[in-house]
Amino acid sequence: MDPTLIRDILRSYFATVQRSVSNAASKCIMRQLFLVNGVKNRLHATLFEGVMRAQVAELLDEPGEVRDRRLGLHSRLTRLSAAIAELEQTGRAQPNVAVTWR
Repeated sequence: MDPTLIRDILRSYFATVQRSVSNAASKCIMRQLFLVNGVKNRLHATLFEGVMRAQVAELLDEPGEVRDRRLGLHSRLTRLSAAIAELEQTGRAQPNVAVTWR
């Protein structure tokens, strides 16, 4: 056989294989994108249904440690406001004292 003919046949064969693999890769990528998009859409629907099924009170309920911290900070704010008011009263009784925080 002629080496040139064998070389041309092999080049043609490899070009065919390369096109075939390229087409298969793009088909695989598109299939994976469709699968990913399908999962994304189903996941979104499932999560939305889960939120809609939950009781509103459960969704709005704050954890105990958050509630305790909020109440503690509110109490602290009340005490600090009372202290500032007391200092302002004291400052008015003594005109040389200035309260500069707030």
